[in-house]
Amino acid sequence: MIDSHGGDVVKFAGDALLALWTAADPDAKTGAVWRAAYCAHERADAVDAASSLQRLRRFARVFPFAGPRASFLAGRIAQIRGRRAQALEHWRSGARPAAR
Repeated sequence: MIDSHGGDVVKFAGDALLALWTAADPDAKTGAVWRAAYCAHERADAVDAASSLQRLRRFARVFPFAGPRASFLAGRIAQIRGRRAQALEHWRSGARPAAR
């Protein structure tokens, strides 16, 4: 995810990492800051979505009508992570009950 936003991973420390976005000249600094901020926001969305998906899947075990929604959310998470084929498969899986 960091690479796709123009950043480089500099160091790992336990469950954390240090990433760096460079700018070739002073005018490019604003763009680097925006890319870093967007990456952080997108990562936070992915973490929130993964947590929500976990809770939704537990709910769907008791209330099966929530299963397709869990599939759609799993597809969105895969899309955020750049896994387009996996996202499409989740979405198809979620749509199958409606086609019956």
